[in-house]
Amino acid sequence: LPADAELVFATSGGDGTGEVELLVQRILSRQPLYDLAKGTGIEIGPGPRPQIFDDAETSVLYVEETHPEDWARLYDRRGNFEAATSDWSSIRIGKAAALPTPPGSLDFIYSSHVFEHLCNPLGHLAHWYDCLRDGGRVLAVVPVLGSTKDRHMQPCTMAEFIAEYDDGGMEPLPRHYERFAARRADAPHDPAHARDLIERNVSIHVHFYDNANMARLLREAVRRIGYRDYQIVHTPNHKDFHFCLTR
Repeated sequence: LPADAELVFATSGGDGTGEVELLVQRILSRQPLYDLAKGTGIEIGPGPRPQIFDDAETSVLYVEETHPEDWARLYDRRGNFEAATSDWSSIRIGKAAALPTPPGSLDFIYSSHVFEHLCNPLGHLAHWYDCLRDGGRVLAVVPVLGSTKDRHMQPCTMAEFIAEYDDGGMEPLPRHYERFAARRADAPHDPAHARDLIERNVSIHVHFYDNANMARLLREAVRRIGYRDYQIVHTPNHKDFHFCLTR
């Protein structure tokens, strides 16, 4: 835009009052994660647009929870991802909590905008730990809650993460759907909306993250599960952050 450009907001209807937010986020380069995704690995939840590809150094299996027709119906109603016409032949249908691989067989597990959809994140990290070889890595891109419609929510707490880990369940609970349904500041408490999400098997944001509560979660994964170390890449005014957790 030119230096003298002006941005003008105009309201239509109502009394002209209300909340206006201008969110301008850059996309953090994922290339450092791609560079680490070498050897034998799995990309979880790629949909019709995977990010890691086979080459001379990499052999990747794609695992998607939803069948193509359901993915298109739930997440691509406008056809922006061309889900209905994409080639899904290389994708296995499966769960992030039950990856189709022998123990100790993977060099990496990659996901982009998947981790926030998982109940019991420590439980998932424990399962992935078992799937990785020594030195293997969990590589993930996670949206910052302030850059999404979750921006009115508070980052989830370690108490919640630990309670889910101790409980052992891996699927979202009704309370997660109820919280997600009411996450916008102007959203009324509507149990019927939450029930509809459950009945349609919509993949919700189960937890809300920023780099601070993610660091606490990863430190707990090192302490409790046995991972060696972790790194987080996060800079201001980016829509997501990255983490690398090493076995």
